[in-house]
Amino acid sequence: MKAMVLFLPLLFSLQGGGGSSKPLGLEQKSMDPDRIFKFEKKVGTRLFVSANRSGVTAWSALRELEILGAFRLNLELGELRTILEKESVTLSFDTQEAVSVAELISVAAGLDLVTERLSPPMGTKGLGPLVATVVSPPSPATEAGRRRLRHWSLRWYRNLMTSKLRINKETSSAEARVHIDMALLLMESKQFLPAAKEFKEFAKLSPDHPFVPQALYKEALCYFELGQYQACIDRSRQVMSTWKDLEIGAKAAVLMAKAYVQKARQLFKSHRKSDAILRLDEMVHRLELFLDGFQDRKTYPELLIWVAEGHRLRGRPDQVRSKMIQLEQLIDPIFLRNELWLSFQFLSGYSDIEAGSSEDVERGEVKLWQFVRKAPSDSRVPAAWLAMAKAEYVMEDPLQALFAVRNAAAAKDLLPSEKFAAEVFEARLLLSLGKRDDAFRRLLAQIQKVGANKVPELTLFLGEELLNNRQAEKVKALVTPLLGKKSKIGDRARSLYVRAEALQKNYARVVALVRRFAPLTRDKDIQAQFSDIAGDAYLALGRKREAAAAFSGRVQ
Repeated sequence: MKAMVLFLPLLFSLQGGGGSSKPLGLEQKSMDPDRIFKFEKKVGTRLFVSANRSGVTAWSALRELEILGAFRLNLELGELRTILEKESVTLSFDTQEAVSVAELISVAAGLDLVTERLSPPMGTKGLGPLVATVVSPPSPATEAGRRRLRHWSLRWYRNLMTSKLRINKETSSAEARVHIDMALLLMESKQFLPAAKEFKEFAKLSPDHPFVPQALYKEALCYFELGQYQACIDRSRQVMSTWKDLEIGAKAAVLMAKAYVQKARQLFKSHRKSDAILRLDEMVHRLELFLDGFQDRKTYPELLIWVAEGHRLRGRPDQVRSKMIQLEQLIDPIFLRNELWLSFQFLSGYSDIEAGSSEDVERGEVKLWQFVRKAPSDSRVPAAWLAMAKAEYVMEDPLQALFAVRNAAAAKDLLPSEKFAAEVFEARLLLSLGKRDDAFRRLLAQIQKVGANKVPELTLFLGEELLNNRQAEKVKALVTPLLGKKSKIGDRARSLYVRAEALQKNYARVVALVRRFAPLTRDKDIQAQFSDIAGDAYLALGRKREAAAAFSGRVQ
């Protein structure tokens, strides 16, 4: 099989030329004029060589690299040696890594080469030998073969163009063309990091080229695909601000919003809620500024949808509802492309339930049902199920609500806040269905996981339920972290604690607690409650005078 390949920078050329020559023998170890390669250096386990020879066989070249210690040579099939012996090559390059040279020699012969590092021999430390195996060429009939062929075509093109530029010293515009061609090829083959570097280099070499906005946008897109969301945000912001009046500016604004949302989701999952909210605030602010005076009605609805998504993740359903009403004033949602229509159904349904009237709730649930049926793998499906559970609860159907909330909890891509909300809601539904013990166990587990100070309303809710169930000790343990708060939360926690002591008939303790808590309490209803509880406690202790004073509002 004949082949001609140009390799690697630094004027490395390798050409198939046909003919044959005898393989290099193992006995040829000393340096002589017939030696193909010159040893240059060794860095770690990597061997570097140079060459300036023509008319040598591919087999001889590979065998000499083996003798130099670059690897242990192996053949997948014995007949591959005949192919290597028949293919002659010309080698002319400065210092290059020996394994890369061997790979390209194999390709020049129409074959391929794979390497594997073996384990070290028993009882020894360090790395085992590197085995280089010459294999049959990759087949375009398989995905693995196609990936390998794409890899080699990219290397071939890159080195061909690099060699051309070095030899002919082409202009910067020609060099820029090489970078953009390589970038597009790399992006097509999903090699996003080198593609981003090529797009960046192209824009640097030809800053006035009309393709620069697209190149920088595609660079940002590469960062998004790599999960480098901050780099994507930075580059897309540059594009949207520099070319605001072009379509590419709007596309960059959408990409920036997507990167912000993904970054926020990462932060939410790392339990960095405040950082996530800050990022979403930035996103909403920058999109609102971009939309101010923006005239492209084609892209405007999509940008509104991303603003609304930012508000949803910030916990602002009223703002989501406002943006969806604004969108409906611009365009009938039925004319949106499918992806945007689904987002509209989700955001509109969510905001109808969370921020709408009682009449809106049923309509919102219908929209969310359409969303979850048509986009079952969307990351927002858990939020849709939670909103539907709330709708069913409002419509007094706890069994349907329980079905919805369990669907939410079963989702794989739940945010911590969604997981917490699903588990708490399920426990509340179990309470409404009379399954108290299971509900109490679930709620206590959630509060203990995050701490009462993080979920005070839930803590107080459970405290009331436990007190109604006459579990006084659990009530006291539950609300103790909230007793020192000088707020309505603290007032309600102190009320629960005192009532739990009264339930246990610890009358002396009740009196002491009321004296201690009364100065901290601002809620007038709870102050009156304390007076009544203290009066009853004094009566139980046989202290009628103090009881009368307590009933009149003077706890002694």
